[in-house]
Amino acid sequence: MSAGQSYLQKLRKPQLAEWAAFSDLHDYEEYNKPELIVALDKHLQANQSIFSNDPRLAEYYKRLTQSPRKGSPLKREPQVELTPLRDAPRSVRRRQTKPKEEVVEEEQIKLAEDSEASSPVIPALFQTPARSPQTSSIGHVDDIIAPSPAALTNAIDRQTTRMWKGLADLWFDSKLPQASNSLRSSLSSVQAVHYLLLLLEGFHVAREALPLRYVTTVRVWLSFLSAVEIHVPDVFALLEGSFWAPFSLWVLTSVALPLTAAYFFNIRLNVKGNARSRQDGQFDPLSYTIAKGLISYLVYGRGFNFWNIYDPITLERVNSAVPGQVSGLFLGCSIGAIGSIYEEILRK
Repeated sequence: MSAGQSYLQKLRKPQLAEWAAFSDLHDYEEYNKPELIVALDKHLQANQSIFSNDPRLAEYYKRLTQSPRKGSPLKREPQVELTPLRDAPRSVRRRQTKPKEEVVEEEQIKLAEDSEASSPVIPALFQTPARSPQTSSIGHVDDIIAPSPAALTNAIDRQTTRMWKGLADLWFDSKLPQASNSLRSSLSSVQAVHYLLLLLEGFHVAREALPLRYVTTVRVWLSFLSAVEIHVPDVFALLEGSFWAPFSLWVLTSVALPLTAAYFFNIRLNVKGNARSRQDGQFDPLSYTIAKGLISYLVYGRGFNFWNIYDPITLERVNSAVPGQVSGLFLGCSIGAIGSIYEEILRK
């Protein structure tokens, strides 16, 4: 064991962690105390030129520069020269007095150090390292062992990286990206635009033709709302002509007749080299939007009632139920036509 490890073993793990933080030792949180001692000793020795002037590490580098004791002082005792017999007793007594005292003192120090190193539990009195002579002129001990700004920045960056990584893993594990990509693929077509417009129109027409009936009142204990009335569609209206007259008129003008025109007036059908268009379907979306716009203009704009099959009141109910009325229908047809033309341009 090196002199630096012997010194580090006397310190507590929190202080070792502080030293590892301001000296920028990576992944020191994952080490236990023995592993942290070995890693910190190697790190400080490798970067001695950087941290040797740091007053917090002065005692460590002081111990590191001291040469380790090897062998017993008795073995390093200089050899006594032979002298005449009459001078031997005096010279031997003088030369043996000082080495004996040094041997006793050094053996006591060595025993004390070995006992401190081998003891697994050290009293709190002996766990505080000695203060360096330079610390008295610097300031308080807490200011000396405080982590450096660079170490704090690195710790914050590591925690931020871990947090974002956890959020990214949670996002991918939730299957939301796959669902979002699937929805995006389904909506990225002209047919999807037509379907959404039809659903919007059909919902408002059905709401107009199918009245709501009051069922009950629910008490809600909220500060801004005390009672909620529950209304449900009157399904018995499905048996009456007041529902089927406006609903059938909307289906005829927005679905049936425009699709028939898109089937027979399919402009893409005979285009050379446009095999993909033939595979997409039998209806031309551009012909559909043009036919729907013309029929809406004749029925809701000019009052054409299919040779008196529908009552003018029915035409007005459907016209008022559609969002934007006749202008809203024209706007939807314009959006569909622009989308169809743009799709055909991209396919070329």
